[in-house]
Amino acid sequence: MGVLEISGDLAGVGAAFSGLILVFLGFAASGYDSYDATQKRSVRGRYQWRAWLSFTSLALSIITTGFALAAKGAQVECLAWMAVVTLIFAAASVIAAALIVALDVK
Repeated sequence: MGVLEISGDLAGVGAAFSGLILVFLGFAASGYDSYDATQKRSVRGRYQWRAWLSFTSLALSIITTGFALAAKGAQVECLAWMAVVTLIFAAASVIAAALIVALDVK
C-alpha cells in the first residue's frame, strides 16, 4: 500500500487533530479567563505559550488535511508525503501541548 492510497486517512487524522486542538485551545482560553486582572499578569506567559503551541498545532493539522486532500484529488504522491511530514510535526506539537498541561498540574 502506497502513501497515495492512504491520503484520505491522512486527511481524516489531520481533521481529528484540528478538532482536538480546538478543544485544547478553548480549555486554555477559559482557564486564562478564570483569573482576575491582577492574576492574569502573573500567568500570562504560561497561557500564551499554550495558546501559541495550540495555534501551531492547529495550523499544521489544517495544512496536513489540505495536502492530503490535494494529493487524493490530484493523485500526486509528493503532496501525500508532504501530508505525512506535516502530520508528524502536528503530532509532535499535540504531544508537546499535552505534556505541558500535564506538567502544569500540581
